Amino acid sequence: QPYVQKILKPPEGAFARIHQPVFPHIDTEKVQKLIEEGLAKSNLQTRLLSLKPPAPRIVPMELHMTSAMDNRHIVSNSARRLEVLKNCINCIFENKISDARKTFPAVLRALKSRAARLALCTELAQHVVGNKAMLEHQQFDLVVRLMNCALQDGSSMDEYGVAAALLPLANAFCRKLCTGVIQFAYTCIQEHAVWTNQQFWEAAFYQDVQRDIKALYLNISDNSHHTASPISPKEAKEFSWKDRKNLSRAQEPSALEIAAEQMRIWNSIDPDKQTQLVNSEESTLYSQAIHYANRMVSLLVPLDIASKSHKMDSNHLDVERVSNITNRSSIAESDGSADAESGFEEQDSSEAGAQVVRMVSRFVDKVCTEGGVRAEH
Repeated sequence: QPYVQKILKPPEGAFARIHQPVFPHIDTEKVQKLIEEGLAKSNLQTRLLSLKPPAPRIVPMELHMTSAMDNRHIVSNSARRLEVLKNCINCIFENKISDARKTFPAVLRALKSRAARLALCTELAQHVVGNKAMLEHQQFDLVVRLMNCALQDGSSMDEYGVAAALLPLANAFCRKLCTGVIQFAYTCIQEHAVWTNQQFWEAAFYQDVQRDIKALYLNISDNSHHTASPISPKEAKEFSWKDRKNLSRAQEPSALEIAAEQMRIWNSIDPDKQTQLVNSEESTLYSQAIHYANRMVSLLVPLDIASKSHKMDSNHLDVERVSNITNRSSIAESDGSADAESGFEEQDSSEAGAQVVRMVSRFVDKVCTEGGVRAEH
């Protein structure tokens, strides 16, 4: 049986009576206390203070820039081309020259791609053990041709880091010409505009300095053998990711974050420790500056500058002879003109050397001044 609510019918005259109970007395202190409790609960600032604030951290303005030597980020639309490139390089270093020449034209075409050029740097660095890699003549020629092809498609600004990645390789690959004479790869890749761009040298320099500063402060035991100048291109390549492959990008602090942290705790560091860190930083920066000065000289000063001057002397001599015949001048006048031209060309060669000296000096002065290197170094 369903429940039916029973509502009593009000008696007659109930609507005529007014029910107005007495208003109770209000305690002002209790009211004020309730108001304060309500405000405290709704106060956002109080709730934020009750939470544990997260540690402050530098937020990057854009995506993390990947290293040029980090092959995890090399993505190509044609994986087959990268595989052909890898096989060709393996054939070169296994001295299978005939097999390497079969795929060499395809590799040169593939180097039009940025990913292929970066992959080339990675693969070449895999075959460097120690300070240098001694090659046979045919191996050396093919490697130099690949390096030149990779450099000719880049601009003088080196946006993709190909030239910076080839710097240690150019000082590693070499061949023996005769007893006591060794030719390095940098003598064959000097004809590129990127080497005359000081902004490129500064960018590559600071990239290596940041790597060494991070190694100094992160106390990486596995890389304690790294000095200011990389021991080998292979180690320089692996330093950025292989030995720390268990750390993610978010966990790996940047050089800017390390600098900010050191500035925050600087006053709490022992003075002796401060002096040690300052000396270590200056030694790192100065050693890299000297290392890069040597690289600049090797890539800016051609070894055949004397033969070039002699060739230009011969051209000027021929022009003078034709001019003298036309003007019915004497042979003595022609010889005198040739001597004058020869002296002029010798002056040009010395001026070229002086220009390189000025560029290297300007580079070293700038980076050492910006880095705060003291005069004691």
